[in-house]
Amino acid sequence: MYGRAYPEESAYEIPYQTVTPLQHMTKAGQSYAVADADPQTNYYYAKSYADRIPDDHTVVNGGDRYYQIWFGHRFAYVRAGDVRLLGD
Repeated sequence: MYGRAYPEESAYEIPYQTVTPLQHMTKAGQSYAVADADPQTNYYYAKSYADRIPDDHTVVNGGDRYYQIWFGHRFAYVRAGDVRLLGD
């Protein structure tokens, strides 16, 4: 479970933004409501307002798929390959 849906490392041509799992873990058999079945996995690299840094204001688009879920009263993200969606 993650707090953001960032692109995979191979998508970056700029410094990679590490995706660190949250401390909370789901256990096998638990179910959560899906808030978004196809959130965008992108990252906007902007280190300055003036666009004076090389590669500043760059959008990184990833191919990894995530699901945005409700976890308690907050949003969280799970990798699509790590979970199974149940029928509608």
